[in-house]
Amino acid sequence: MRILLTGGLKADSKIAEQIRSQVNPSCQIDSALQGDEKQNQSESTTYDYYLYIIAPEMKGIMPVVRLVDDSNKKPVKTIFCFVDREKDDEFSKHQLKSLKAIAEIVKRNGGTWIESIEGVIAFLNAKF
Repeated sequence: MRILLTGGLKADSKIAEQIRSQVNPSCQIDSALQGDEKQNQSESTTYDYYLYIIAPEMKGIMPVVRLVDDSNKKPVKTIFCFVDREKDDEFSKHQLKSLKAIAEIVKRNGGTWIESIEGVIAFLNAKF
């Protein structure tokens, strides 16, 4: 199984490392995170899942735009999770409200919204 880990995390994020280290080792996890060399090369490859993790460290809105687009074009393959706090950063109440609204859009489009990193890891491991 091939997964593209993308969204609003930095390439050296502890969350990205947690996912890589706890998901079944036979799963290939490619990364297209902020600061990754492959960030813009991922469009030519086909993946079983497109995992979007949005965190307070996110810069810009393109990960959210891609998330909603993928939830329309590849709903069964799109997984979304947001982390409300990482290190000393956290989303404001207004931002959390917006992220929950985006999660509802993803769900309505047929994508999967998972509310925790542990839930994401369990979901992916259950696919093996």
